[in-house]
Amino acid sequence: MKYKVFFSHSVRDKDWVNWITRNLTGPDMQIWLSEYDIQPGEYITTKVEQNISDCDCFVVLLTKNSQQSVFVQNEIGCAQALKKPIVPLAESGIDKSRLGMLTGREYITFRKHQPYEALREVSNFLYRDKSIKERGQNIVIGGFLGLLFAALVLGDEED
Repeated sequence: MKYKVFFSHSVRDKDWVNWITRNLTGPDMQIWLSEYDIQPGEYITTKVEQNISDCDCFVVLLTKNSQQSVFVQNEIGCAQALKKPIVPLAESGIDKSRLGMLTGREYITFRKHQPYEALREVSNFLYRDKSIKERGQNIVIGGFLGLLFAALVLGDEED
């Protein structure tokens, strides 16, 4: 099963976003960017909310551009309301007092002159979170199968 990542960002940062997503994407990772899911006639907010709801993790690139974006702030609020894991990727030099709803949250520093450091940290977090979620699903499936087996065995004993 693919691990779904919602990537929130300002369209003004599309070159960096494309670089990050190109280097994060693997066979078991699906990254959603609104600009690559054009569906004429559909409401953008509906698509965004649905993809945040469906994602396993929410990554946000915080830059001078995104701090001014109402869309990015709304997406952060939606992810928080849905209790999604949020990974803030904060450009070095941004005003930390303007992190809005993310004030006080730990973040990964993104340095444009050393982008691979931040990429490695984000990648490590996503794959670790993916592994934890998969183990949790396996435990739930194993528990369900155990209950099913017990019900079958007990049902046979009553006959």
